[in-house]
Amino acid sequence: MYQCCMNEGGDTGYILLKPNLAETWETAIWFFGFVALVPLLIAAGFAAFGFWPILPFAGLEAGVLIWAVYRVRKLGAQQEVLRFSKDKVALERGINEAEFEWVRQRAWIRAYYDKAPIYGHPHKLSLEYQGERHEFGRFLTNDEREALAEDLSKFIRVLRD
Repeated sequence: MYQCCMNEGGDTGYILLKPNLAETWETAIWFFGFVALVPLLIAAGFAAFGFWPILPFAGLEAGVLIWAVYRVRKLGAQQEVLRFSKDKVALERGINEAEFEWVRQRAWIRAYYDKAPIYGHPHKLSLEYQGERHEFGRFLTNDEREALAEDLSKFIRVLRD
């Protein structure tokens, strides 16, 4: 999803891009608890009958699951911000703070909207300044990328392939 916030003249403002996440940390923990509890209970039952070597594998399975849930939630927390001032455009990317920042002159920046050559593959949005290109909005759907390209064309020139 993305959110535009520009002033009346359209010369300053920002566009905030975030992944669409349906669940919260609380629901992710409930999911982990439910999915990990069943195999651990089954492993405990087998261990009670003397098949104790199954316990490390059940623990390993729970560990891999908690790592996967954490990784998905961490990647879902990333966001990108396009900031526009009268003479500069900045692309910032990060989770709680800008881990990547790219600032260039607004007059020379071009945005590219490249449609995928194969149906169903993701389209690409990128900013270019003197041959240096940076893709953004990788987590957006194709429909959201199309709408963002339309909104972005109001602020900088968008070239389409």
